[in-house]
Amino acid sequence: MLELVKMQDMGRLLWSLRTGIFAAGLLVLIGVGIVIYIMDLDLKLWLFVLTDL
Repeated sequence: MLELVKMQDMGRLLWSLRTGIFAAGLLVLIGVGIVIYIMDLDLKLWLFVLTDL
């Protein structure tokens, strides 16, 4: 029973980690998009960042 609880906690921890990584990537894309817009740079730079994430 204790092993089952540990496995469930590990699953929740992994999903939290995945969610955090996805959210961080999304924030990076939004930030880069704002910087590109403000500095009037080429949109290809944003696509470069998107493919490298």
